[in-house]
Amino acid sequence: ENGDLMLDKTLTRAEAVKIICVLKGITSYDSKDSVLVAEFPDVSKSHWAYEYILLAKAHEIVEGDENGYFNPEKAVTNEEFIKMLINTIGYGVRAESMGGYPAGYTANASMLGITNGLKLKTNTSAIRKDVSIMICNALDLPLMEKSIESSFGIDNVSYVIFDGENDLPLKTLRTELSKK
Repeated sequence: ENGDLMLDKTLTRAEAVKIICVLKGITSYDSKDSVLVAEFPDVSKSHWAYEYILLAKAHEIVEGDENGYFNPEKAVTNEEFIKMLINTIGYGVRAESMGGYPAGYTANASMLGITNGLKLKTNTSAIRKDVSIMICNALDLPLMEKSIESSFGIDNVSYVIFDGENDLPLKTLRTELSKK
């Protein structure tokens, strides 16, 4: 209320998901969200971030814990936020091929420069200042998107990086947000 960004405070998982959804430009269901996903049993419809949490799940940004819970009021860890951000820019498949969560995601974030200038501790709650830096570092990275080509009834899945080369336009979080 007083304009203080509280940069030394931690974020809850619900707050992190809202930031990610707004960053990705997904703030309400539209025609691209063809199937509503199953709800998390610990997130009531009256929770302030209910729709953001379901949108993040529908866009494969979050999954929930091993018991299917989201834990919206729990502090988000550095590794959890990195995974959300990597999935937001489309590099989750590469992170999974590099070892999955958490090592594949943190290694991928490092390779992409998302964690440049940060000394993040593992299994530690993410603080707003570090989250802000990670977001700034990710804003201009080329997005990776799934591409499905069908031939003779068979779907061939590949991933394309929109880096402005090979006749593909440059697509980043920044360029996509500027269109909205």
